[in-house]
Amino acid sequence: GIKEHEQELQDLDATAAKADKQREDGKALYEEESTSLQATVQAVDEAIKALVDARGKTGGFLLAQQRAQEVLALAGSVATPQQFAMLQKFVAEPAPARPDLKAKGDYEGHVDEYSFKSGSVID
Repeated sequence: GIKEHEQELQDLDATAAKADKQREDGKALYEEESTSLQATVQAVDEAIKALVDARGKTGGFLLAQQRAQEVLALAGSVATPQQFAMLQKFVAEPAPARPDLKAKGDYEGHVDEYSFKSGSVID
């Protein structure tokens, strides 16, 4: 009778508590993964922007490589092997050589002397 029903209720309570714990663990895991994915998406967006801005600029290229390194760190769990390999290749690529300066050694020839518009008036 009653003892059997009490045991049955205890078993049901234990099963319900176990299910609640599993749902809480699943929710925590989802939130952690969601936060990680959002950070990855933001890092990829910043890396793409840095790449677009870096076209033709040596300093911009280095910034783009730094952003790509950040993406590599974050994207390990979500990137395909091909995407991961592409990012690794870009990060390892040497920066382009700086172009030769055409005005090298001719600094004085490019400086204009300022002439005061106030003449010799001093306050």
